[in-house]
Amino acid sequence: MSKRWRSVSGNDVYAVLGFAEMYLKRHMKDPESFTVVERHGVQQNDDGYRVILTYRARNGFGGMRVESAIVHLDEEKRGRKIITLD
Repeated sequence: MSKRWRSVSGNDVYAVLGFAEMYLKRHMKDPESFTVVERHGVQQNDDGYRVILTYRARNGFGGMRVESAIVHLDEEKRGRKIITLD
């Protein structure tokens, strides 16, 4: 089993990005304010996928913030965890 991350290409990129964005949006305090600013790439290893996204969303105090996160998905593209980078 390879733990080494490798780039994903083709139609898989769009599917993985869509699932990652939905998973991240579901975990927002105000999901309706969630907007993707930048997609930094999709990588895969034998455990699943990781996507790095920069997004804008409303925080608990009502202010808009721009943050980045790594979203991990399993092999079936189900969300496993979110690691915020900011």
